[in-house]
Amino acid sequence: FHCSGSGGAIARCLRQALASNHPRRCKSIVRRRIERATTEFDLTAGRRSTSARQRLYACGWPVTGALGIARFAQPTPGRPLREQVLAPARLAELSSRGLSVVDGAAGYGFTLLACRRGANRGILMACGANNDGQLGPLQTRVSDGADPAQDILLSSSLNSSSSGVARHRLVLRPTQVRLPVHPAELASGRYRLLRLSAGRAHSLLVTSHGAYAFGNNAFGQCGRPAGGESAAVARLALPCPPESVQRLVCGQDSTYLLTADGRVYSCGLGADGQLGLGGFDNSDRFQLVDVGAPVADLACRADTVLALGEDGCVYGWGNSEYGQLGTDALQVDRPIRLDHVMHSVLSANQQVDRVAAAGSMCALLTRCGRVWVWGYGRLGLGPDVTQLAEPRPIPDGLFGRTQLAKDVRIVQLDAGMYHFAAVTNSGSLYTWGDQRSGSLGLGHDDNQCFPLQVSLACRVQWTRCGVDHTIICGTAFA
Repeated sequence: FHCSGSGGAIARCLRQALASNHPRRCKSIVRRRIERATTEFDLTAGRRSTSARQRLYACGWPVTGALGIARFAQPTPGRPLREQVLAPARLAELSSRGLSVVDGAAGYGFTLLACRRGANRGILMACGANNDGQLGPLQTRVSDGADPAQDILLSSSLNSSSSGVARHRLVLRPTQVRLPVHPAELASGRYRLLRLSAGRAHSLLVTSHGAYAFGNNAFGQCGRPAGGESAAVARLALPCPPESVQRLVCGQDSTYLLTADGRVYSCGLGADGQLGLGGFDNSDRFQLVDVGAPVADLACRADTVLALGEDGCVYGWGNSEYGQLGTDALQVDRPIRLDHVMHSVLSANQQVDRVAAAGSMCALLTRCGRVWVWGYGRLGLGPDVTQLAEPRPIPDGLFGRTQLAKDVRIVQLDAGMYHFAAVTNSGSLYTWGDQRSGSLGLGHDDNQCFPLQVSLACRVQWTRCGVDHTIICGTAFA
């Protein structure tokens, strides 16, 4: 608003105030009435840009810079290094630069963020650990002239060496990645980031002009011959057009593509059968996985892979040390239909909508918004339930569904290595699992055995869960 009142309006306020029977209140009366008389509201001014309304938060282990908030990872005299951020902290730097975040990925100690500014929809920002070049080639010259990449000391408990201390290249604030594209293409809006994902120490992204990979490639997880320069951005030979890639999923050291026609391709480490190709060999190129049906959804965080077929069935392969895949075999090298999962869900007259796979825990979301869990870990069913061979639903009441709020349901489900995050249709966020350095964002450092709502001043849109940190994106309430 702005002031545009006339002298007559101000004079009327003064006369009314002086006529009051309470002289001591004259000053406050004058101030309030002048403000009302001289304030003109512009109703169109309330329309803020997307970047202004957007809220980006991070919680968890800050030491590597994965949260993108430099002050948490920079010890100063009198302020020691913070080893955990228990409650979500706002990452406001991107919005202050006029950037809107449209997607993200959380790796092991690093974060990737796909951003846009106006017509430019091809901006990739990155922060966190870069010891294997998983952040790619960085544009270190930023608007304020500072270089966000710094060498800082990590304690021996984090990375041992002969001297007890080791140096790593860490990027403590979001920094733009130099993608192999002409600036004119970026400005035109024709170049777009379509998909991105992050593993233990490798990153992949699919753009409108092709796919790229960087970071650790010891097992061929970057889709090219193993070895080579990790920091180099290598263009990938995709088995399909970039626009047809519906999902890009990274396990710890493996990578998966899900195409629009339901095909799944994999590459990388195959020691647990997680490539689904039959056998336990590694692969340095994308190969077709014979799932048995067109796939609608795909999930993998470590080395257990879940796939939702368009036929409504759940398939799985990879690590099954805790019976996640319903078989006595510890490793499954080809996709199998998880009949034990389907029996539990179908007997409740529900249909699967999405799947999620943590390190040793599995979950699915049904079309009616219910979350089912199984596997080993803090599953969300209380402290006494740490292992389930068959899926069991988490009570709806734990997600805020009551007699007075019957329409509440879960619409998004994401898995980190040791925790889950679920978003309701009203934008509330619930987390549960292991509290790794505050990755649950609940404000305390205790493990959480059942879903608990995260306190946030925004309506949550999506989350990205890593190994020990979580990125949360939402919009302001007003």
